[in-house]
Amino acid sequence: MLLGLAASAEDSSGMIFSPDGQWVASGWHDGRIEIRDSRTGEVRHTLRHEGVPEPKEEIERSAIGWTPGFAVSADGKKLASSSGNAPVVIWNPETGKKRVSLEGSSVGDDLIFSPDGSQIIGTGVDGKAGPRRLTLWDADSGKVLKSIAIDFWDKEGRNEFGVVRFARTSSWLLVETFEDDRNFLRVWDGESGRETMKVSADVLHPETGHHYPGEWSLSPDGLRLIVRHRTVTDGWPGKHTLYDTTTGKTVKAWQNPAGDK
Repeated sequence: MLLGLAASAEDSSGMIFSPDGQWVASGWHDGRIEIRDSRTGEVRHTLRHEGVPEPKEEIERSAIGWTPGFAVSADGKKLASSSGNAPVVIWNPETGKKRVSLEGSSVGDDLIFSPDGSQIIGTGVDGKAGPRRLTLWDADSGKVLKSIAIDFWDKEGRNEFGVVRFARTSSWLLVETFEDDRNFLRVWDGESGRETMKVSADVLHPETGHHYPGEWSLSPDGLRLIVRHRTVTDGWPGKHTLYDTTTGKTVKAWQNPAGDK
């Protein structure tokens, strides 16, 4: 679900290497996390989330999957892990000590650090069958900076986010959402957690009348967003709009192939 992520190493498969390749973390179905030396395979630390059922037989009867998923900051100093509906924990992988548990973080699928490691985002489902939610946390304090929920189903049966991406060199964050069969891009200022803009970014198929995600690109510093719209009649690119993400205002719009507007 998460695409085009940059400046951090993230994985939700239950295994992840450190950015320098010196250690590897792996998760087991009973919620254990082992950090091993990647050269020798020897265990450095064994970690465990609070709230994971015990004994082992209770885990095997549980309808919840407890195998941890991971994200690691670009500098390798923070390892975030999720396990079932237990709070997301950020660890110091060198010492094996817990840094912080994230507030209200039973929503911990698809964890991603910002490029500087100061923030982290996670997506998931509220409760057992609630709406999908995306939460942005301060990775040092564990405090929630921003949270949005998508509580509807579209015609395709989706109740989810599309792309979730930090800018390559900053904590500006772009989220693609599907709302009432329309596709939108929402941009947050990662430092304040404030949503600064929301813009429609879908393409109308000229024959079926269905909407599908449009084309866009976020600048490396997150301060500019370009969106390309296609014409309804033939589907060719018809208009480009350049936005200032700090204000949500249009900087420039131009038509293809010739004229400025």
